[in-house]
Amino acid sequence: MAADPIESTVQALTSANELLAAHAALILRVRASQKLHRQQLHSLESPPTEILRLSFIPSPPPSPDRDETPLPLQNHSQLLGRIYHQLSELVLTDTTIMFQRRKLFATSIRRDMSMVANGPRIGF
Repeated sequence: MAADPIESTVQALTSANELLAAHAALILRVRASQKLHRQQLHSLESPPTEILRLSFIPSPPPSPDRDETPLPLQNHSQLLGRIYHQLSELVLTDTTIMFQRRKLFATSIRRDMSMVANGPRIGF
């Protein structure tokens, strides 16, 4: 049995959100580790200047439209609710269109079968 497309979409969005959060946490840990190792290298009698000249892991520029605090869970629920509503409207629209096409096709088949059984109608 095929999975519900709305549930699949919600699961994909949830999974992507978790992956992005894990990636952000990894980047923070790498930056902290780099800073710690740089401090340790500076404390050596003859620090390796070539290594110390290397840049830190790059950070993306801050987004002007969004502050750094994550959205509260309530906003995530509202967002998922809106996405669910929009997807359900799309599914209903597609289902309605398919039903109308089937109805037209069935009417056309009945008309064709009637012509085969009774012969063409001649309007005199």
